[in-house]
Amino acid sequence: MVIGVFLALAGALSHSISFITRKRGLEVADYKLFILVRVAVGLVVSGILLWAIGPGLSGLTPKMVLPFVLTGGLAGGFVALFTTTLAIHFIGASKAHAITSSSPLVTAVGEIIFLGAALTLQIILGTVLVVVGAALISFFLHRNDSGSGEEDAGEANRPIIGLAMALYTVLAIGAQVAMQKWGLSMGVSPLQGLFFHVLTAALLFGLYYLLLKPDLKIGKLGQLKYSGNFLVAAVAMAILPLLNLYALTFLSATVVAALMRVAPLFTVALTHFFLKGIERVNGKIVLSTFLIVTGAILVSLQ
Repeated sequence: MVIGVFLALAGALSHSISFITRKRGLEVADYKLFILVRVAVGLVVSGILLWAIGPGLSGLTPKMVLPFVLTGGLAGGFVALFTTTLAIHFIGASKAHAITSSSPLVTAVGEIIFLGAALTLQIILGTVLVVVGAALISFFLHRNDSGSGEEDAGEANRPIIGLAMALYTVLAIGAQVAMQKWGLSMGVSPLQGLFFHVLTAALLFGLYYLLLKPDLKIGKLGQLKYSGNFLVAAVAMAILPLLNLYALTFLSATVVAALMRVAPLFTVALTHFFLKGIERVNGKIVLSTFLIVTGAILVSLQ
């Protein structure tokens, strides 16, 4: 139990580090370049771990790996990489992270559907607090941007797009934890699950590149101010799912998802020290974040 809590909290810290370093990198480079770095680093790290200290791919069936293929594609992998990164870019690391903290309610529902968990009053109360906190963040976001009528239409729509990206990420991350717990319950090891999760994201990014041929500006990786932040974020995001998967071997999906939601506290603190001049954290964001975290803790104590 204690080991699982430690792993989940370590994952929360890794999540926060990835948010902050991505935000710094996105100030000077395109988000698609980060996606490339993320899938490349993740594939290398997961492959080395799987065959160096893991069991390889022995004993797996298509049904067993399906949850990790789905999460690698639609949930916390390929699509959510785009939506999370865009949310950070459009509305800021602290706001994006606070909004995505409402994902435990999705995990609770997913655990009921996939694993037969019971919905308790404590889960309902915690969910309400999480939703209220996320709604307050959204309200402050729109109110702060409502006076910018002098901006062009594309700039004015950015907060709305960022909010939409963050809400999709809520659904994706929430569903991901429950589905990964389901996959582990079928006998897949964390290292096997991590590899298929990252492999699916890498294959989809490769398909995206072949079909749309985006300009990734790869040459910018030769400059440390671009590559340094993105590399730290990519390593943090490679470690994050591994910590989560091992935490899931000790704890329920809802508990892991809730403990991960303390990450906004790390994000707000790191934002204060590392994003000065890029974005500002005010008392309203801090208050909303604490509401979200309180709800997440209630969910975890079911």
